[in-house]
This record gives sequence, structure tokens and C-alpha cells, in this order.
Amino acid sequence: MTSVLDRLERRGQISRGSLPGNRRAVLVELTPTGRRTTATIRTAITGLERRALSALPAGAITGLKSALQAFAEVPS
Repeated sequence: MTSVLDRLERRGQISRGSLPGNRRAVLVELTPTGRRTTATIRTAITGLERRALSALPAGAITGLKSALQAFAEVPS
């Protein structure tokens, strides 16, 4: 995880700081550049999802979303 955060910090996507009262914890925040990048990625993913699901009937999409939500809620 540290190497990923290092790359994001070098690219100006995040900033890291310390958490008051806990020297071992690291506070990671998106920079304005990181927020813009996040918005661009979300828009791209939304477009891909729409194209991938556009041929499916509405009921199938609803069922798929329900199944994915159920998987997300299963304890690990």
C-alpha cells in the first residue's frame, strides 16, 4: 500500500499527514487534482457500465445489481 500511496503523492493526487494523537496512523487526503481525477474516472466507469448493460432488459439489470449488493454484504 505504501508504494501505491508514494506514487499517488508524487503525482499530486493525495497528501499525507499524521493523525493527531496517533503517531502510527497516517491521514491520507485527496488533493484538488486527485478529486478532479476521481471525477474523470467515475465518469468513464459510468459510461462503460451503461454501454455494457445497455442490451440487457431492465429486470436483468435489477437482478444483477441485487446480486452484486448481496455479495458486497457477505462478511469476509
